[in-house]
Amino acid sequence: MPNVGRLEGLESGGRQAAEVNESHLCAPCHIDNPVITVTSYTKKAERSLRESDFDEFKSELIVFINLHNDAVGGGAEEVEKMNKHKQAAFSKIEGFPELVADFDQFLTAWKVVMRRPTVSVYQDFIAL
Repeated sequence: MPNVGRLEGLESGGRQAAEVNESHLCAPCHIDNPVITVTSYTKKAERSLRESDFDEFKSELIVFINLHNDAVGGGAEEVEKMNKHKQAAFSKIEGFPELVADFDQFLTAWKVVMRRPTVSVYQDFIAL
């Protein structure tokens, strides 16, 4: 009996594994988990963007989050710096509607993750 509808080879196996992984990460049960949200979005951005753009995207987000954590209760100058870095990160994904649509949800989830007392556990997992 022939393999009808079954992909052959290592490349197809990798593609199938990626599709299964993506379907699990996008399942509704993970929507309320900020670590999964951040991880899924990060992987999606890494696959979509050029390496140099992804590196710049990460750098701008790291500065944004650090400023956000330091600027709680801060003045307008801190908010302006944060918005500058947020906009710089956003400019890297503007051509990708799927990333643009989830950007605010991603930032909210990342803020939650980075404020947890166990953030050091998540930093390697998130890989940003």
